[in-house]
Amino acid sequence: MISASAAPAITAYPARESRGQIRSVAAPTRAAAALAAGEPVVLLGDDGLGWLVSAADRAATDSVGFLIRHGSGFVSVALTAPACERLWLPPMTPFGRSGPAGAQRVAVDAARGISTGISAADRAHTARLLADPDSGPDDFTRPGHVIPLLARGGRWGSTEAAVALVASAGRPPAAVACAVVSARHPGEMADADELEAFASAHDLELTTSAQVAGCGWVGPTSRSA
Repeated sequence: MISASAAPAITAYPARESRGQIRSVAAPTRAAAALAAGEPVVLLGDDGLGWLVSAADRAATDSVGFLIRHGSGFVSVALTAPACERLWLPPMTPFGRSGPAGAQRVAVDAARGISTGISAADRAHTARLLADPDSGPDDFTRPGHVIPLLARGGRWGSTEAAVALVASAGRPPAAVACAVVSARHPGEMADADELEAFASAHDLELTTSAQVAGCGWVGPTSRSA
């Protein structure tokens, strides 16, 4: 567990109540400190979905494997708008959808240094490339096995909170994210009670997108770096 003293000096505020009852929510500063140390955290969104989040530039075979093993297997990397533009990551759909699906960009794999693209090692390599400010469009093939997500200005949800958390940890603003599935109810997503038990069992910090917003951290916008 990461000491709160290692966290950025940002004041945390009480969380707005999310769907479900979470009794043990960490201050976002503690979650940011865990991310800075290369550990994953659990992020609960206002929609009741829980996400395993880690810093994309620190992605490794074991950390991505942990996300795949306990998550949906649908691995995403949340990015700022400038990163999506620089890497030529167009929307997954040409239609202007405003919901969560509207954030999805065309899936990618690293163009070099991987095999099929589906393994934890390959997806970790792709995630690190997406977080690398020196990467360019030719460093990726399309379609692939990692889904970039656009953190949209003027909107606040799990994608934007994940990027803000990782950036506040002093890492490049790119977050690996995978939704947590329920072990108790196969075919469903983990609810708030199960997310809390999961975080406790794996000694992970758990925070909410509402708490991250309450810290006053500046969310990603179309002009963010």
